[in-house]
Amino acid sequence: MKSDILDDKIFEQLNMNDLSQSEKENFSKTFFAILNTRVNAKLVAQMDQAQQDEYIKLIGEGDEAKITEFKQKLFPNLRSIVDEEAAKLILDINSGAETMGDEIADEAGNTAELSEPSNDPFLTMSSAPPPQPPPGVTSNT
Repeated sequence: MKSDILDDKIFEQLNMNDLSQSEKENFSKTFFAILNTRVNAKLVAQMDQAQQDEYIKLIGEGDEAKITEFKQKLFPNLRSIVDEEAAKLILDINSGAETMGDEIADEAGNTAELSEPSNDPFLTMSSAPPPQPPPGVTSNT
């Protein structure tokens, strides 16, 4: 499993070069799950209600190509958003502010079962749950 976001340099940055290949793969799955959540939250926060509804519809359809096209059209800077969130996550891990296991545990039940990350360079992230309304706000779906 290789990604231009999560290549061997990240393991150097996190002082994790001594991990076995299987440990690196497990770490990668966790890293991508957290990155997925963070990027989706950032994107959804910038969408208006109609865009959120369209995004939820596309996620429900499960067409990765359409989801990617939608996000690229709506966010021409999608790649920089992903890179920025990845850099923040690396900083959080290095500073000890983020314990990846705890964050994943907190997200349990809120994310789909982990699978291999997509080869999509923009992280399709369709396995993330649809955005939920804030407490006290009811959804019309």
